[in-house]
Amino acid sequence: MGTSATPSTVCGCTDELESWHVDGHSLTIRYSPPVLEDIRRAAVDGFNLFARGGLEIGGILWGTRTGEVVDITASSPIECNHARGPGFALSPEDETALAAQLNDSPEPSLVAVGFYCSHTRSKIALGTADQEIYGKFFPEPWQAVLVVKPTRWGPADAGFFFREGGGAIRVDSSYQEFQIQPLKSAPEREELAVAAEPQLTRAETAPVFAVSGRRRWPWVLSAAGAVVIAAAAILTSAVHPPPRLGLRTYELAGQMRIEWDRSASVLAASRGLVEISDGGRHTIIPLDKTALHSSSVTYAQSSNDVQVRLRIDGERFGPNGVEEFARFIGPSPAPNVSTDLAKPPAPDPRPSARQTGRLIWTGALAPSDVVEIDSGQANKGSISGSLPGVPVALRVYPAEFGPNGLVVYSGDPAAGNREEAPGRNNGWNATQFQWNPVRAGELKVVEAPSTSNHFNRLVLRNLGRKRAVILVEWTIE
Repeated sequence: MGTSATPSTVCGCTDELESWHVDGHSLTIRYSPPVLEDIRRAAVDGFNLFARGGLEIGGILWGTRTGEVVDITASSPIECNHARGPGFALSPEDETALAAQLNDSPEPSLVAVGFYCSHTRSKIALGTADQEIYGKFFPEPWQAVLVVKPTRWGPADAGFFFREGGGAIRVDSSYQEFQIQPLKSAPEREELAVAAEPQLTRAETAPVFAVSGRRRWPWVLSAAGAVVIAAAAILTSAVHPPPRLGLRTYELAGQMRIEWDRSASVLAASRGLVEISDGGRHTIIPLDKTALHSSSVTYAQSSNDVQVRLRIDGERFGPNGVEEFARFIGPSPAPNVSTDLAKPPAPDPRPSARQTGRLIWTGALAPSDVVEIDSGQANKGSISGSLPGVPVALRVYPAEFGPNGLVVYSGDPAAGNREEAPGRNNGWNATQFQWNPVRAGELKVVEAPSTSNHFNRLVLRNLGRKRAVILVEWTIE
């Protein structure tokens, strides 16, 4: 299940078309602002599905062509199951569906004049997946590509790409970027039911929040075969509407990632917990302020259907606190792999078939503070991946999230300017390695994997600024 198809957006008012043209080139693209507004909204919705990039979307641009003038007057989304991750890259099944969709114009007079796609982790350019779609399904010299880079709620930057004489395509950037402005204000968020104010005696106190019922909004993410359905609990308030916690779950490196927004309400909470119902196993993870502020935990599930409850407590939230619920539905874990958090598997002294690996820690690590990673668990924050339990050589990198993805600082000049596309190995974040020996030296290995800790323990000290991400690469010796 992936990006769902909706009825095509059609505009029949050619007098209202706006033009895009580059001096020195013959092609002129005219477009309907309402059609581009619907594309912007769809891109924003995908961007807001979850943190750090959301889900990228795409669709067909429909219209007419007269000589060197192309009019865009309709659009329809392209089905994408996101089997290759949250980026807009088509699987073989998606390509089969697109081939059929191109023969199903929303109106007899319209033809496919190109396609659009959103970029949430990279700049406005034609990536490899975009070029594959363009060359395979939109080969005509007059067909174009619209790349949209959304913001969370406001305008989106955009740019067209087209074939020049001889079929050459400028892929690194658009000749002329522009903004898609919202045509009307975003719809107001759904009003929350407010509990009727109770009649209180002088000895009674009113709770700030009282649970009166729950309602679910499903959202679907298919990434590496996992389908995530998140549902927010609706709380009613006798004084103020309750905050949204933004609870969400998804698959990351073979484990389930549980995240929530690092909002003002979460920062104001004094404690919380994550409650997990996983098949026949019930797990409660207490959260202190530091753990709440890290805004995520990683959990090794034992079934393919896991229910998660996040609760935060504090003076401002009353005796009932604030809760949200999420449900994770994904592939069953690999057999014969222990997921008992209380009993980690004994280390296997035999070399693993996988000679290299990676783990990523995320959280909040203050200057001079330490993080302890032991048997796949961290004493603070959360971690994806684990050490193999045999002698390894380590590379430890400070990292941070930038506007275009994950930035990793390396002291090795040869590793500088290395780039990775989003994938399972980097949490579906576009990753760039930068040579910066000063920043790279801000982490110190206090305790390395050794025989005394069964090669399962790593302790790191932060010697620099506040740290949110640490990347560890290991190689079996």
